[in-house]
Amino acid sequence: MRSMKAALLFLCTFASALVFMPEKGYATSTEAEELAACSSRDVRENMSPELKKYFMTPSDQGNIGWCYGYAANDILSQKMGAPLSAIYTSSYYTSRITGAGRFFRSILHGDTAVAEGGFIAGALKDIKKNGYACSTRALPQNGTFNFELVPNYVSMAGTGDLVRYMEKLRNNEPCDEMCERRTDYLFDYFFGKLNVIDVKRYIINSKSSRLEDVLFKLMDSGCGSSKIAVSGSLKIRTGGDTSKSGPKSNDRYGSEPQFDPEQTLLAKLNRQLNQNKVVGFEYNAKYVTGVGGIFGGWHASSVVGRKVINNKCHYLVRNSWGTTCSYKPGIICDKETGSYWVDSKTFKRMTSKLVWVD
Repeated sequence: MRSMKAALLFLCTFASALVFMPEKGYATSTEAEELAACSSRDVRENMSPELKKYFMTPSDQGNIGWCYGYAANDILSQKMGAPLSAIYTSSYYTSRITGAGRFFRSILHGDTAVAEGGFIAGALKDIKKNGYACSTRALPQNGTFNFELVPNYVSMAGTGDLVRYMEKLRNNEPCDEMCERRTDYLFDYFFGKLNVIDVKRYIINSKSSRLEDVLFKLMDSGCGSSKIAVSGSLKIRTGGDTSKSGPKSNDRYGSEPQFDPEQTLLAKLNRQLNQNKVVGFEYNAKYVTGVGGIFGGWHASSVVGRKVINNKCHYLVRNSWGTTCSYKPGIICDKETGSYWVDSKTFKRMTSKLVWVD
C-alpha cells in the first residue's frame, strides 16, 4: 500500500512540530473503571443508510498530507447528515494558508506542490467560514480508485498525483500519450462535471496564482449545485487531558494538582461517543505503525466506536489509509472498513487532542 503511506505520514498534521517534545504523562484511571465505562458503542449504527455506507467504506487520502481534512470531514459529514467530500474540505483549508504558515510547512514537508499538514479544528473553522461544503456525489474523495472501474493506467492515481499533473501542465513539462491519458482521467474524476479542456486551459492561464488557489477554485466549480450549507452556529470543541487541575485559588500552600476523573482524555471521548458523535483526534502514529521510526509521525483520524476486546477497552479508529493492515502487533485491523482497533492505554499515550462539534 505504497509503503504504508510513508511519504506523507511522517508530517501529516501541522502539529508535527511536536514530534520532538517529551511524551505526555496522561493521568490514568484504573482498568476496572475503564472497563466499566466501555459499553459497546458504534456511532455508525444510528446513521442513515447513505451516511453509514460512507463511514463503512475505506477512506484513502492518497499520497498527500491531508489526514486532518479527512478527519474533519468525517465529523462534519455526520453533523450535516450527508457524505461530504474530504478533498473539498482539505483543499479549501490549504488555499487559505499563506505567509508564515506556508514557510513553516516548507521546512517540515519540503518543497511540495501544495501546502500539506494542518489541524482538524482549523479545517472545520475554515469550512464553516466558507459557508458550505461539497457532497461526495459531485467530488469523490478517495485518493485511490476502484480497480474494477478504471483503466489500468490510472488505477493507482490519487490526490497527490492530481496535484503533480496539474503542476506538470502549468510548467509545460513533457507529457507522452500515457501521461495525457492519466491527466485527462484525473481531471475528469476529481473536478466533477467540468470539461477537461476547460480545466487544462484554466490551469495553464493561471500560472501567476498559487496552485492551492487554482486547485480549490476548480474543486469549487466542479462541485456545482452539490454544495451543502454549513451553519454559522456550528460549535467546534477541542479537548485534551486536563484531569490534573491546578491548586485552588484559596489554597495558600499550593498543594499538588488534584486528579479529576471527569477531565481525563477517555472520559471526554466516552461522553461524546455516548452521544453517538464521531470524534476526531490528532496523535503520534508511532504507536500504531513503524513508519517514521522512533520519532513517528503526527497523524489525524476519527473515532467511531468502542468495545471490550480481550478484557481491555478498545476504540475503533476510522483511518484514511485505504485498506492497509500494516500496523504494529496488538493493533487490530478492520480491513473491510479501513479502520483499526486500539486499546485504551495506547490511545491515551498517543493522543494529543480530541475534536468534536455541537
